[in-house]
Amino acid sequence: ASLLSKCGATGDLAQAKRLHARLARYPRWELDTFVGNHVVKMYASCGSVEDAKAAGLFDRMKQHSGVSWSSMISAYAQNGYPSEALEIFWAMSLEGVKPRTSTWVSVIDSCGSALAVKDGDVLRQAVKDAGLEGDVVVGTALVDMLGKFGKPEEAWRVFAGISEKNTISWNAIMSAFARNDRFQEALRVFQTMCLEGAEHDSVTFLNVFSSCSSSLSFGSVQRVIELHRDVVEGTGFHSDSKVGTALIMLYSRCGSLEHAKASFDGIVRGTVASWTAMIVAYIQSGECHSALQLFSTMDLEGIHPDTVTFGYVLSVCANAGARQHGKAIHSAIFEAGIDTSGALGIALVKMYERCGSVTESTKLFKEMPERSPHRLIAGLHCQQMDEKEIFELFGMMSLEGVAPSGVSFIIVLTTCSHAGMLGRAVECVRWMIQDFGMEAGGYHLACVVDLLGRAGRGDDAAEVVNRMLVENRAALSLMYFDTLVEDKKSLH
Repeated sequence: ASLLSKCGATGDLAQAKRLHARLARYPRWELDTFVGNHVVKMYASCGSVEDAKAAGLFDRMKQHSGVSWSSMISAYAQNGYPSEALEIFWAMSLEGVKPRTSTWVSVIDSCGSALAVKDGDVLRQAVKDAGLEGDVVVGTALVDMLGKFGKPEEAWRVFAGISEKNTISWNAIMSAFARNDRFQEALRVFQTMCLEGAEHDSVTFLNVFSSCSSSLSFGSVQRVIELHRDVVEGTGFHSDSKVGTALIMLYSRCGSLEHAKASFDGIVRGTVASWTAMIVAYIQSGECHSALQLFSTMDLEGIHPDTVTFGYVLSVCANAGARQHGKAIHSAIFEAGIDTSGALGIALVKMYERCGSVTESTKLFKEMPERSPHRLIAGLHCQQMDEKEIFELFGMMSLEGVAPSGVSFIIVLTTCSHAGMLGRAVECVRWMIQDFGMEAGGYHLACVVDLLGRAGRGDDAAEVVNRMLVENRAALSLMYFDTLVEDKKSLH
């Protein structure tokens, strides 16, 4: 059992299979309940519940203890199989085995992570029937699940019913509100938490700063400074990398580069996230030279840039026309072995095109996968695709099940606008809303407004603009474009 636990801790699946194969030579031990439980846990830790299932260990065990059931449920839950976890959970209930608290939490967390709303609703009723909704551990798991389901009010009701709330449960309800853009409620929860004397941890402050950053009415630099001084520094969490990163982002949004830099300097052990946040703060303040300087010192500090970091500094090079810096960054990306077929490839194409290096820009574009939304965007930046090629690539993407992004639609609609293709633009917006369930944003509808205006359809253009101001923009836009399609004259 000790060997099985150690193997699971390493996460080495190949080693786990070899160890299990040796154990299988002794069926008496393999089918022993205690040993079998450890085999299941080992496979779960290695991320391969399929192997435990394929071996039929659970079914072949001489008897199932509460630990056996919990191990199998946790194995499925941890590896993204909520339906299977629930199936075993219900089978356990039918056998009259009372679930442990950890078992309830495993299956609830699994439903939340998989957004399995129907299963989650059934499970919540089972928790109620078991009289556990007020239990702090199970109740907190339900709060988190309901927040992920987009049901913050129900999450609040469960939270209110928890008999002895702890820091984790307070964090869960704050997160439930913040995750659903209810930032004012999240901040009120924090204020109540302070009044009740509940303890804070780093997750608490991450929730608070995320809500502050996203709440338009909470953008006061002075208020953030007060919160930083009175609460965070008093607890010592300001030196935590995650909290420090959140502070950098918050001060940056408030337009206080000085305080963002102070927060960055106060982090004891910086991470790529904190360094990237500071680079972004410099960029947003127009301090592009400082952003590039900070980037150049990352390696010296043992911090390796990731795709996000490279994307931001490439945008600086593109806007500043800093070809040499951009080329050095390109070399660093190549040496790091980072894939450039996606968004990073677009950033490189854009950088070289903006710096006047047409040859490099074209070369990178041609190296991108032919049937890719990224190639479509890159082609627009380096001006290597004409109208016909753009429409052909867009059509091929759709036929092959590659879902276009909002940016892809902007490119096609911009092409329609330049070519005066009102009919195709209208069909494109209808397709975007109806087939892909995407909302037609300002940029998308602006292309249609432009086409309608140039076609002498001023009233229709005004109508589109008016509908852009309505809250339920997607549904109303679809209704309006249906009427345009029916009017055959408008398509010529």
